[in-house]
Amino acid sequence: KHGIYRNIPYVPVNSTTFDQNRHVLDVYSPKTKNTATEVVVFIHGGKWKMGDKEMFNYVGVNFAEQGKTAVLINYRLSPE
Repeated sequence: KHGIYRNIPYVPVNSTTFDQNRHVLDVYSPKTKNTATEVVVFIHGGKWKMGDKEMFNYVGVNFAEQGKTAVLINYRLSPE
């Protein structure tokens, strides 16, 4: 089984620009004794207008099951 760490802020939470739904990421880590793993950063598509990291959680799970660490991010959408 792998580890999943959800909704980690990547913008200071006390910032006036922080968006608790969009400025967060999830980390999917493999269950391994070796802490040094390859890291894949996945940025979802959607033309800056739609999409969410939750739509692609299977990507994180798949990489973790293959022994890689995956980071899935949300970002502010247009026109924000």
